Parts: sequence; C-alpha cells; structure tokens
Amino acid sequence: SPASLRIFGYRSEEFRANPDLVDELLHPDDRAARDAWLRDGGQVGLSPVLRYRRKDGSWTWIETQVSRLEDGEDGAARYEGLLRDVSERVAAEAARHWVEIESELEAERVRIAHDLHDGVLGGLFGVGLELKAMAQQLEPASTELAARTNTTAEDVGAISRDIRAYVMGLRAGQFTGDLAVSVGELCDHFESASGTPTRLVAETLPDGLAEDAAVAAFRVVQEALNNVRKHAQATAVEVQLACDGETLSVRVRDNGRGFDAARRPLSTSIGMRSMAHRAQSLGGVLRVESTPQQGTTVEADIPLG
Repeated sequence: SPASLRIFGYRSEEFRANPDLVDELLHPDDRAARDAWLRDGGQVGLSPVLRYRRKDGSWTWIETQVSRLEDGEDGAARYEGLLRDVSERVAAEAARHWVEIESELEAERVRIAHDLHDGVLGGLFGVGLELKAMAQQLEPASTELAARTNTTAEDVGAISRDIRAYVMGLRAGQFTGDLAVSVGELCDHFESASGTPTRLVAETLPDGLAEDAAVAAFRVVQEALNNVRKHAQATAVEVQLACDGETLSVRVRDNGRGFDAARRPLSTSIGMRSMAHRAQSLGGVLRVESTPQQGTTVEADIPLG
C-alpha cells in the first residue's frame, strides 16, 4: 500500500516490481525468528517484532498482524497482512529495561561499598598498625628486618588507599534530581578518589529538565569519569553541561594518554556501549574523539523532546 513509503521509504511500485524486497530488507539476525514463526503455525496472528532496513539505511522495528481471508474459487488461500512500525515502543521498552538493570546495579554497588568499607578496610588498617608495631620492636635486633616490615606496612597502606578510592567510586552515583548539583558531587568524589583535578563548567540549565534526559546525562558523565580513572592516566579533567532548550549536551575531556579511536570502536568497551545506549535510547548520539597521548573527549547530545 502507499503506507510502504512511510514505513520503509520505498514506493509501493518498488515492492510490486520486486516481490522479494521485503525479505531482502529483513535483518539477517531476525530471519530465524521469522522462519520459526512461520514454521510453527504463524501464518496467521501476530508476528514477533522484526527489524527491517529502510531505504535510507536506518533500521525500523515492524510488527505484522496476519489474517486469513476466504479461500478463492481456485482453492488458493489468501492472506492479509497489516504492518505496524513499533520502533518507539521498542525504544521505550528498552529504556525501561535499562533503568531496571541500572537500579539493580546501583543497589549492588552500594552494598559492595558498605561491605568493603566496614570489613576489608578495617581489617587492612589493623594489619598496618600491627606491622608498624612489629617494626618498632624489631628495630634493636635487626635494622634490615624492621625496614622490610615498614615497607610491607606501607604497601598495605597503599592497597588500603586504592580500595578506599574504589569504594568512593562505588558510593558516588546518586542522582539528586538536580543535574548540575549531582554532576558537581560526582566530580568532587572523582577528584578526591583519583587525585586528578576536575573542573565542572555548567551553564544555567532550564527548570523542569526532563528527568530521563538528566539521568542519562548524569550516567554518561559517571561512566566517562570511571573510564578516565581506569585508563587515561590524566592530570586534568573538564566536564561541561549545556542546554539550548531542545538538546542537553554533555562533554567530558581529559588530557590523558588517549587511544586510537579508529582501531577501538565503541562496541568493544562495555562502558562505551553503556554510554551510547543511554544516549541512543532517548534519540541522542554519543561521540568519542581520542588520539594517542593527546587525551580523550566524550560528548553526548540528548534531545529533551
């Protein structure tokens, strides 16, 4: 029907000229699901949601309702199919699912942080004190052994500091409802835990900022800072927040060791995939620019509408 132009970008004449066109547009990964539906008596009823490639190269999610019509006089069965674009519904469901997963992960992070703080850190502190006391007692008998014990105590202290930084990273991450305030606290936690000077540049954000967009922006900053802590070896970080009334923009830039972005696509990193998914689930886009020894910039533009 003429609606094929709206859904697929192809005119109805193009489908009539090529009866196999719909099959050719089906995503290869979805063919098994389509074939299983047909094989298991799915010639009628509601199909699984499948991905089809539009003429412009983008992908759309389609649900098909198939009904069997009266058999013709020639005995041939006739079917009618109603195709519906459900891309918005799929995106909304994916976003809700992602929020549920993030909520569960957040609760688990808080639990682990408390366990580490109350158990492991307390134990290591005690071990360090005991080693220091042993070193003092060993000093008269063996200067060398006392020095080695002191060195071990310092190593335990360094491990304790690393774990404390990790705990602070786990505990940071509470979105308060105010994006600028929440990101500011996140930057303070990051600077305290990593020792890396972190500057926040936040324009005046509009009142009533959509919560889903604000949370997505907050999580992008959180994940970007986490990547800086783990990989960048940076000596300075800058976080920027801006909004033009239609789009909420986030930028996290560091002066660390960087990487070859052409050789390491977003899909190879869980953190990068997480940030990209958050932006894309709201119709936004994530960009990552990096060059070896010249730092990395992560930018996300998230529509407010």
